[in-house]
Amino acid sequence: MKRHVQGLLAVGLMLSLPSAVMAYSGSYAPGTGINNTVHDLGTAKNGMDYTAVPSDAPLNRICIFCHAPHNTIRLSTAEGGVGPQATAEFDYLPLWNHTLQTDTAYIMYENGTSAPEKGPKASQAIDQGMTPGSVSLLCLSCHDGSMAVNSYGNDAQLAKSVSRGAKFINDRYRIGQGL
Repeated sequence: MKRHVQGLLAVGLMLSLPSAVMAYSGSYAPGTGINNTVHDLGTAKNGMDYTAVPSDAPLNRICIFCHAPHNTIRLSTAEGGVGPQATAEFDYLPLWNHTLQTDTAYIMYENGTSAPEKGPKASQAIDQGMTPGSVSLLCLSCHDGSMAVNSYGNDAQLAKSVSRGAKFINDRYRIGQGL
């Protein structure tokens, strides 16, 4: 669990350095979105190749792995809609189309066994009883390795927006691996 939290902090650092995160090939240009980056999950040429099951190749939708246009998961405060309702931990779902993990309990990063537990040099996350926020939990729905990357959608959606793949994220992209 400690490794998951350390990985969560690593993701936070990566998100604060967008050019480093997005530049899979060193040629990321602003305005091109996720095309040819590590988050372009349907593109075999970048080494990812998390093909949808059934294949989404004819539609060439690179955003479908995480996002969907309609009838996806809805906020717990939402009224109406046909998609499944998210638990209260999620207060932001940008038309999320990926499975949310049911166990959202994570232990925040610790500074080591001899690190102070209270005071100015303690881990602020632990000292203040913080937990990962809604956006971090969305990232963890792939990066903690508990859900298949190429599994998305739900029964309320059109069949062409649902994949029942079972390919999990490569270990080198899992949060907490090797830390």
